[in-house]
Amino acid sequence: MDEDPDLALFPVQGTSPLYLPISLQNGIIAEILHQQSNGNISYSGPHGQNTLHDHQLFLLVMTEQVLKWNNKEGDKNGSTPVHFAASLLQPKYQTSENNLITVGDAHTGVDPFYQSDKNGMFPIHVAASVGVQFTVAFLLNKFPESAGLRDANGRTFLHVAVEKKKFCVVRFACRTPS
Repeated sequence: MDEDPDLALFPVQGTSPLYLPISLQNGIIAEILHQQSNGNISYSGPHGQNTLHDHQLFLLVMTEQVLKWNNKEGDKNGSTPVHFAASLLQPKYQTSENNLITVGDAHTGVDPFYQSDKNGMFPIHVAASVGVQFTVAFLLNKFPESAGLRDANGRTFLHVAVEKKKFCVVRFACRTPS
């Protein structure tokens, strides 16, 4: 890295040097790579993924750090950091309102809360499909228009929750008059 800081850019597609320390939960090495590359670093991972695919393998703090480094690129399926944040299930990684906003604010261009992936799924569909009621409630409260967003199959988040048998989301949606 001292000789050629641009090494952190390779490969452009495939598994980047940054992916390994993140998957090994080593934030120190990830930070050193980022610093030594002057932020000019690849976030790519195996099979068209990026570093955020390992979000359940390391603390949300590291996810936020990767986003601060400007990783806004989607993966091969068009899933953005907001899609990943909306899918967090485990309590220790549970997305708080502030964390989801941080992830959303880090994104530029199209409002990430209204951006679909290549399968037509919006973040609210992702949250509903995995049964993260807190995130669905947050999205409906903060972005009420997301209630009517339809995926590529014409389904709203409620259709997805019913199909995936995520009854906590269905109960919540049915009890919410708006």
